[in-house]
Amino acid sequence: MIKRETPFVELINTTEKLLAYLNVPYDMATETGKFKNDVVDKSWTGAHPHEFLNIRIMGKFKGSIFSVHPLMMKNFKAKGFASVAVIDLTDFLNRELKDKNKYKPISKFPVSTFDCTVLVGKEKPAATVLDCLKKVKLKELSEKKILDVFDLSDTQNAVTLSVKFEDPNKTLDHEFIKNAETMVIKTLEEAGFPLKS
Repeated sequence: MIKRETPFVELINTTEKLLAYLNVPYDMATETGKFKNDVVDKSWTGAHPHEFLNIRIMGKFKGSIFSVHPLMMKNFKAKGFASVAVIDLTDFLNRELKDKNKYKPISKFPVSTFDCTVLVGKEKPAATVLDCLKKVKLKELSEKKILDVFDLSDTQNAVTLSVKFEDPNKTLDHEFIKNAETMVIKTLEEAGFPLKS
């Protein structure tokens, strides 16, 4: 994907949809820890230092999503930004996948969506914002995702994220929603991601 604006977040969303459609258990992580990603190493000079995610499929690092480094684009005289998703499908390509689609009825009760924008240092990937939200222990928190990343200054980005709260058995009252939003904001601030004012 080559665009005038970085398509990194859009490519993450597209890749998540693809892996969900393939019905493959996966997760995305910024760091591999002591394990190496054999598909694309983060130390490759063509990879952007901050826009890089590893894809773990069935417990093994089998892919990466990254933006091409601006200097690499300049060396090849390419204008705009490019993001790449590389996924190794060989381990489960010939394996018959079971239909594990979990259908759930459309909720009779409304979903509450909470969007906010936080400040993130340029040295940190935007995905670390979602990682810190794993600490929020609410069964009503059904979805969290990054909507957009804005370049604010030389040192900071603004990351807009969306969080959904829902209960399939009842309507969430105003007080619960307000407390849940406060809990999300507090968790973000404790992790070093203050709200953009």
